[in-house]
Amino acid sequence: MSMGKTALIIGANRSIGLRLVKALQARGWTATGSIRVSSKEDESVKDSIINASKAFGSGPLDLLINNGAVGTQHLKWDEHTSENMMRLFSTNGPVQAIKHFYPGLKRSKFAKVINISSGSASITNNNGMNLGYRVSKTSLNQLTMTIAKEARANGDNIAVVAVYSGHLATRMSGFSFSHDMEEYINGVANLMDTIDISDTGRYINWKGETVPW
Repeated sequence: MSMGKTALIIGANRSIGLRLVKALQARGWTATGSIRVSSKEDESVKDSIINASKAFGSGPLDLLINNGAVGTQHLKWDEHTSENMMRLFSTNGPVQAIKHFYPGLKRSKFAKVINISSGSASITNNNGMNLGYRVSKTSLNQLTMTIAKEARANGDNIAVVAVYSGHLATRMSGFSFSHDMEEYINGVANLMDTIDISDTGRYINWKGETVPW
């Protein structure tokens, strides 16, 4: 149990994010959710995150989960437009959230940043299609590793981890997959109590198993 610890889930207006909020609350976390910022304007996204971080206040933040993402239909690589690619990177890139909530994370005795990744991020397991989504999620994994390395070099007691959700039946996936949602949600919620600083920079699934880069 994590009585009294604070958690913020970005992208909690439905499905995975909303269920994670409820699962963490059931485990004793003081968990709140933020609706995903959907604006395409960089400054609007930045302003929304800054305002949210100010509203959070000056207390410690023990857990930040970046869950916001958008998917694509099964497009071939040459069917993507530059606008489509940039939209994916804007929504699937949580660097602004980590940046502006970092002071709160540093105020925690031990904080965790969880970036909800995807099997599509794996270069090893690439079977083609969905170039934009794959590239944006692989970029998210690179961001995870880079911030993990820099946080450790700075002596910050913050673990930064990428977690693969599995093929879940959500609106983004078109409800086309059959992995058990509750198994995943409970798995991720349980991970929040077991991840430690030695896990920083890892790419894992909801069972805590390593996923190949």
